[in-house]
Amino acid sequence: MISLLREHAKEYGVKLPALSRLRVDDIRTICWRHDLTIPVKPSMGQRMSDIQRRDTPNDCVYTPEPLAIYHIQKVATMYADDLVGSQWLDPFKGGGVYYENYPWGVVKSWCEIDEGVDFFDYAGSPEFVVSNPPYSIMRRVLDKLIDLSPRVISLLICQSAATPPRVALLYDAGYVMVNQEIMGVKDFGFGIIAIVTFERSSSAKSVLEFNRVNWRKLEKQYTMQQEGDVFHDCDEF
Repeated sequence: MISLLREHAKEYGVKLPALSRLRVDDIRTICWRHDLTIPVKPSMGQRMSDIQRRDTPNDCVYTPEPLAIYHIQKVATMYADDLVGSQWLDPFKGGGVYYENYPWGVVKSWCEIDEGVDFFDYAGSPEFVVSNPPYSIMRRVLDKLIDLSPRVISLLICQSAATPPRVALLYDAGYVMVNQEIMGVKDFGFGIIAIVTFERSSSAKSVLEFNRVNWRKLEKQYTMQQEGDVFHDCDEF
């Protein structure tokens, strides 16, 4: 907030006192005295909503190469015995930090709309999809991935993008979450990102205890039960 206030004050030629130890109430007082707008950094949810509601959503943010390599190595370690000769797809190649760093011995393919190769027209048969997808079209991306039916889907996403309906979509298609790692990455994306890996398997162990109960309806039905009304089964996602 302080850094935003400094920028705002500089724009209007207002000289501010030292701000490093000011409380939020102090900042509000300064804004009132100098007729400045109180700076509010948009929440993660607001920023994602803004991306989706723009006339032309644009969340083309290239992944730092060390982060892409870390992600790739994580998947490669999990499936070390099945790498050589396996088909890997990067559906959103961008600058190539994923595609160029895929493990030795795999068969690589890519899509990139800016180079005329649209992922949504892709008709190959990948076994591994490891990439950083655009968050603004996440549901459409998941639908396409399910249609392609790779063995492994591993995505670098905003931590809050792994919503219950999206997880349910993958579980209903036969995928289970076999790994999830959440980390803070300064100055990239939304600051808190997750590497989530799903495997299409009936025997793989899920790291997620996925409860599909709609809790708002459960609360309503619990209240009805307390009042002596009939208690019905809860709807699911």
